Amino acid sequence: MTVKNELQPGEIIQDLQNIGEIIKEGNIQLTPEVKSYFEEMLNRLNDKLANREPVYPKDIEFIERIKTWIEIGGSYTFKQMDELLLLAEEAKKDKKWIRDMFRTDEPQRITVKNLNLRWSGVTRLPEGLTVEFALNLEGCKSLKELPTKLEVLEDLFLMGTNINNLPDDLIVMGSLELSDCKELKSLENIPVESLQEELNIHNLDLSGHAGITSLPVGIKLNSLALLNNDVITGLPEGMDVHTLIISNCPRISNFPEDIRIKIIRIKDDPVKNDVIKKEAERLKKLGKIEKIQIY
Repeated sequence: MTVKNELQPGEIIQDLQNIGEIIKEGNIQLTPEVKSYFEEMLNRLNDKLANREPVYPKDIEFIERIKTWIEIGGSYTFKQMDELLLLAEEAKKDKKWIRDMFRTDEPQRITVKNLNLRWSGVTRLPEGLTVEFALNLEGCKSLKELPTKLEVLEDLFLMGTNINNLPDDLIVMGSLELSDCKELKSLENIPVESLQEELNIHNLDLSGHAGITSLPVGIKLNSLALLNNDVITGLPEGMDVHTLIISNCPRISNFPEDIRIKIIRIKDDPVKNDVIKKEAERLKKLGKIEKIQIY
C-alpha cells in the first residue's frame, strides 16, 4: 500500500474527524477487535495533535490504512484485509475490486461468487475462502500451494499451475482440473473417502503431462479424463467411475479385474489406443464395463 510522505496538520485533523464520524455512526462494519484498535489509535492521534506533538510516518500509515478499510468496507480481520490487498496487488486489481467481489458472511471466512485469476501472478489466496461457483487459477505459475479451509462449490481449475500438494481440508463440489500440473506428484495424502466425502470431487481431469503417476486404490468418480498422459502407470484397483475418457496413455497396458466403469470413451486412433481398446473389450465381456464409445 502506498503511503503519503507528508500530510499537513489541517488534512490530518480533517481525516480524523471524517473517520471518527464514520465509525461512530456505524457506517462501516468492523469486527470488535478492529473497531477497538481504530478507536484507540484515533484517540492517540487526536491527543498528539492537541498537544502539538510530532506526527510520525507510522501515524500517517495508520490513517491511510483506515481510509483504505473504509473504502473497501466489510468486517474483515487484519489478516484477511492484508491477504485481500496482496491478492488485489498481485492480480493487478484495485480496491474497488475487493469491495465489489468479496464479502464476509461468517467469521473467519471470505466469500466470493466467481473468482477468475487465470494467468495472473498471484502467489497465495486468503485462508478460509469460499467460492460459490468456479475458481479459475489456470496458468498461475507463481502459485505453489492452496490455502487451508478452501471451499469451491463448483469447479476448481488448476491447469498448468505449480501446485505441489492439495490441502487435506480442501472441498471441491464439482470438477477438479489438474491437467499439466507437473509439480503435483500424488493424491496419496488425501484418503480415498475424503476424495468423495470431504473434497466431494465428481470429475477429475489428469490430461496432459500431469505430475501424478498413480491414483488411490478404490477411487470413485463421476468422470475421469486421461488424455495424452504419459506418466500415469495404470488404473487403481477397485476404481469405480461412471465415465472414463481416455486416449494416448502409453504407460497403461491393462486394467485391474475389479474395476467398474459404466462408460469408457476412447478416441478413434488405432496406433495410440489399440491396447486400451482391447482391454476395454475384454472387461466388457466380464461385465466390468457397460458401454464402449469410440469418438
